[in-house]
This record gives sequence, structure tokens and C-alpha cells, in this order.
Amino acid sequence: MHGRESARILLRNNSSRPTTVDPTQPTSVRCGVGEDATLVTNAALVGRPIGDRLPKRTIRFGAAALFAVFGLVLLADAQR
Repeated sequence: MHGRESARILLRNNSSRPTTVDPTQPTSVRCGVGEDATLVTNAALVGRPIGDRLPKRTIRFGAAALFAVFGLVLLADAQR
């Protein structure tokens, strides 16, 4: 094994399939799944009451506007 390959660690999960973990990766990369689950749960808890109070049309236009804004931001960033 050469370079980064030698730093990899093989772990066994409950299904006894080997899982590789690269200890040289930042913790945020390795723990991203747990953070994503927390974010989705919080968004669901906050979004449900707001969605119940707002008309569907407002939500639809707001989602379209956010989609357009973030699309333009990504295009602008890609041009740099």
C-alpha cells in the first residue's frame, strides 16, 4: 500500500461488510450524514407550522424564487 492507501482503516459494521474510513479526512466529511439528518428533522419541525399558515401559491412562488436566486448564484460562482 502506498500513500493515502496505507492510512485507510477497515471497519466492520453490523452486516459484516467492510467499510473504509480515511482518518485524514476532516471530521465534517465523515459525520455529514448525522448532520444532514439533524438538519432535515429541524426543517420539518419548523416547516410544518409555517406551511400550514401560508397559502400553497405563496409557497410555490417562494420556492421558485429561491430556486432561481440560488441558480444565479451558482452560475455567477462558476464564472469566476
